[in-house]
Amino acid sequence: MFHFILSSIKSIINKDPSKEFFIEIKEAIGLDDTIDDQSVDLSLIQVTGPVSVPDNRERSDTYTNIVFRINDRWRVIICPEGIQWILQKRKGNLDGRPAWNGVKFCRSKVGLSRALKEEVGDVSPEVDAQLAQLPDWIES
Repeated sequence: MFHFILSSIKSIINKDPSKEFFIEIKEAIGLDDTIDDQSVDLSLIQVTGPVSVPDNRERSDTYTNIVFRINDRWRVIICPEGIQWILQKRKGNLDGRPAWNGVKFCRSKVGLSRALKEEVGDVSPEVDAQLAQLPDWIES
């Protein structure tokens, strides 16, 4: 896990962190001295995949206002203006990641529930529980 954190930091700052930086990070996340900072070759740290950065594009897989995911093909988000829930279906790719398209746009929990039944069909008890926690109407 620690190497993943350093890899993420390396990719964000786009350079190799120093040994002093390693020590600061180790202390900040509360690692004990079982990891010897002198034995870690920071030049060998490589990013193993893309770091997920929150995104404000509704179509993005890392959109910041995801309410819940129903399954691999469906999710519910809040629009950027905060005035409606959007039932989205996964379709295509955006920047090498799954992309999402809006299918139904709802202001009430009843409407969202109806949209889920029409478009998705039966959903898991977990999704029903998440839906039940939403307010009756989305506030703007």
